[in-house]
Amino acid sequence: MARNKNSLKITGAILGFAIGDSMGFPAAGIKKSDYLKTNIGEIVGFTRNQSHPFFYTLNEGQFTDNTRLFLLTIESLIKNKGYYENDMILNLKKWAKNCRDIVGFERWPGKTSLRACINLLNGHSPKDSGAKLTSSCASVYRTLPIGIFFCAGDAKSILNYSEICASYTHNSIVSRNGSVFAAISVAKILNGAGLEQSFSDSLSIIENYGSSIDSRKLIERIRWSLNNYKKVGVQKARKLLGTGSSILQTIPLAVYISLKSNKFEDGVLTAANSFREDFGKEKRRMLNYGWTEQLLECVGGNTDGIAAICGCFLGALHGIGGIPDKYRTIENYSEMYNLKWNLK
Repeated sequence: MARNKNSLKITGAILGFAIGDSMGFPAAGIKKSDYLKTNIGEIVGFTRNQSHPFFYTLNEGQFTDNTRLFLLTIESLIKNKGYYENDMILNLKKWAKNCRDIVGFERWPGKTSLRACINLLNGHSPKDSGAKLTSSCASVYRTLPIGIFFCAGDAKSILNYSEICASYTHNSIVSRNGSVFAAISVAKILNGAGLEQSFSDSLSIIENYGSSIDSRKLIERIRWSLNNYKKVGVQKARKLLGTGSSILQTIPLAVYISLKSNKFEDGVLTAANSFREDFGKEKRRMLNYGWTEQLLECVGGNTDGIAAICGCFLGALHGIGGIPDKYRTIENYSEMYNLKWNLK
């Protein structure tokens, strides 16, 4: 059956996420100077990093647990033709069990997500499993599919389901708000609103929804990206916004890079090369750790997560036709390309 324009954009969003994740993992948590010690030049496409303490087993075009969690959400939505909490929880438990029990299964999962899913596996209620004090961003990887699946519906449904889904692992106001923002944004992009309009509309929604000091900071930083992407260069934006896994850094920088990029590949490469940079107190703090420990303790360098989110936004905007053919070597390409959707 011929694919209509919207289905091609949906496929672009799905593949775009996985491609960004794959392109960004070799630099995750690493300073540019350290990356260049064992790699020739910046990232220019799929590559691997055999010197990476946690991703050394991944080959070119493979993805991380970010995409696994993204796809687990998609699989549940398709299987149930909508949001069914019991199945979502079951999938998260299975993933956590595999990470815990199968040697070599995990691909450096976020500690907040894994801890919460182990809580679920150990019998905790979904209302109590998630971290209430976190500001990390990995819940976004499970709410973007909600925005994609329900893109033909209303923003209220996306908001409600995204908040519930995010809370299983990230139950702080700021992480839930950032996750809702991302989901509504991709839905609006798929419906043709354009990046700036989509981000602006989504920002207006979370401004009126749940408040905390951190969530107000998130709103201010997203607004900064909207107001400054035309006049502030990439390097300065990375320094001002940060490149870390805090949702206060990941989402505003992903918004900035997406707005700044004319093409899918440009945006994903810019995100993938958003290396960790240590300044001031952080630079001094990192001196207390060895290189491997730095990757666990550092603030910056969420290159896989930022590139995945940018890839989803830009894939939704340009569709699969805007993704260069060379990226069809992404792991599980055929399975992702042929996903059948029952859109709400």
